[in-house]
Amino acid sequence: MFDERTAGGSDTLEATTFFTLALGLRFETRFASETKWWPASMFDVAEALLPYHPGAKACVERMLNGEELCSRLAVYRVAKQR
Repeated sequence: MFDERTAGGSDTLEATTFFTLALGLRFETRFASETKWWPASMFDVAEALLPYHPGAKACVERMLNGEELCSRLAVYRVAKQR
């Protein structure tokens, strides 16, 4: 994961920033056509979203504010606390 992209320093910094901010958060994912949400690891979320949503800090903040973010194939969000 991040193998090809981590060769450039800025991509590594974005991934590290995402992981630092996302530590302790639970994420969920679903395909756009689905209604059920599934657990997702922060690594999978970062890999899927960072190419589509530049700025790791802004990406995490948007999800913390309740926004659902899309990649090409799926939708991601921070899981609601039960």
